[in-house]
Amino acid sequence: MATRTLAIQLVTVCAEEGYPLDLAFGHAYAESTLQLTAVNPSSKATGPLQVTPIAAQQVGTAWPMTTPAAQIRAGLRYMKWLRSAYPECSGSVRETLRHYGMGRGNWQKYKRGELTCSTSLSVTRAELGCPGVRPYSATVLAIAQRHPELKTTAWWGS
Repeated sequence: MATRTLAIQLVTVCAEEGYPLDLAFGHAYAESTLQLTAVNPSSKATGPLQVTPIAAQQVGTAWPMTTPAAQIRAGLRYMKWLRSAYPECSGSVRETLRHYGMGRGNWQKYKRGELTCSTSLSVTRAELGCPGVRPYSATVLAIAQRHPELKTTAWWGS
């Protein structure tokens, strides 16, 4: 039942937000393995897109978010906000996902080469290609690209 609920919510919210369904599906799979009630105890991220309180606040969403639709909407709006807020995100899905997963500060350290595999942030470790960690942005994109039947809206950039 939860998978059906998630599918309905993804389709509905992506249509309302004009957001690519295939990308949202890949993102939800990589973030939470499609779990509606996923919670990260350390970051307080919740829902299928693992939205943090800071990300929700950034897009004007009240915390805590109480429905899957609210969690999905906040995640999609945060992705869209990142695209408009940072030039490096405006033309690159991969860079937007990196910002989403790492946060701006860690993304900047990542780009300057200041992070190593000893960092505790799993998304950063994944982007660095550290052993034992699945590649985050590449995973999101690969899952999305494996589901062309879900393509609803063109992606921006690479």
